[in-house]
Amino acid sequence: MNIAICDDERVFCEELHQVLVSCEEFPEEFHIQTFFDGAELLRYCSKRGTLDILFLDRTMPQIPGVKVAQRIRRIDRDVMIVFLTGLKDYGSEVFQIEPFDYLQKPLDEKALKVTLERARARYREQHHLINLRGKNGICALDVSEVVCVEIDCRNLVFYTKDLKYECIGKLKEYEKKLAPYGFLRCHHSFLINMKYVHSIGDATIATKTGATVPMSARKKKDCLNTFNEYIQRYQV
Repeated sequence: MNIAICDDERVFCEELHQVLVSCEEFPEEFHIQTFFDGAELLRYCSKRGTLDILFLDRTMPQIPGVKVAQRIRRIDRDVMIVFLTGLKDYGSEVFQIEPFDYLQKPLDEKALKVTLERARARYREQHHLINLRGKNGICALDVSEVVCVEIDCRNLVFYTKDLKYECIGKLKEYEKKLAPYGFLRCHHSFLINMKYVHSIGDATIATKTGATVPMSARKKKDCLNTFNEYIQRYQV
């Protein structure tokens, strides 16, 4: 689990970091990174990939937290954004971002732990494991890490950002299994995870990993409509 803190108050960042490290609400392995301005955070997200939880100060100088969150939503639709604020009036523009929660300053450890419990439950919902049976046995793969699935001869190939896994099975079978997690049948030989879609062209789909996936002409209209419905939920 990747967690980020973005706040220009260094003392507050250190306090929040220490509380997170000492919490027992996350038995899973997790990694915490700290950023002291929104520009630094945006550079990281555009180059390095996704976050699971982001603790974001709403009233930072230079780039306000709300603006940072809007840009983050265009990069990562699934990150759980927790606004840190000393204000009681959140503003209508904040709700359009669909934040996961709000935490008041100064930090209330009890409130933080409640937020972490909810975040852990959401994380487990989003990160389902799928068992793949291959020549070398069975491996468990996090569905959220799968960019696309290809049928190659009689085998299926599951592609992540860095690796690929071959398994035995039928694409139609996995199309049904993966549909609830945002997977789209874009070609007779491919499924694609809409989480990783960057853009849809005439005959191909560009992914955020730099790879391209073919798209059937007869599936183009359905692909555009389904992807549009997918992004509507996160549009700001």
